[in-house]
Amino acid sequence: MFGHIFISTDSATQPLEEFARRLFSRLGVAHFEESESSNYVEGHYFRGIAVGIEITVAYADEQGLQDYRFWVSLEPEPPGIQDGHYLHEHAHTLARLLSQHGWRCFVPDDFTTVSGDHEGKIYAA
Repeated sequence: MFGHIFISTDSATQPLEEFARRLFSRLGVAHFEESESSNYVEGHYFRGIAVGIEITVAYADEQGLQDYRFWVSLEPEPPGIQDGHYLHEHAHTLARLLSQHGWRCFVPDDFTTVSGDHEGKIYAA
């Protein structure tokens, strides 16, 4: 299990790039890149690395989580540690901090089976 955060901002139309820039700036990540993949909503996402953690920012599209526009994934930096359970706790810490900046954040208990924000912890703005 890695770390996952779903985020709702005060703008329903905020572009992914603008959100990614704000997020990476708040995390102190100066270098990040845009990548393309058909596995992501609208075919692109942003990726940066900090302290051995690969941070991916993309549009969210999970069923039951339509109120959350963005999805942040935390994984060990390749070829990092295979057991990323500790990143689930990092997701909670990060969500708590980001909520202090006015973003509503949700960390699911289990990313693979989540069907709504009643299955995890909400950090309200």
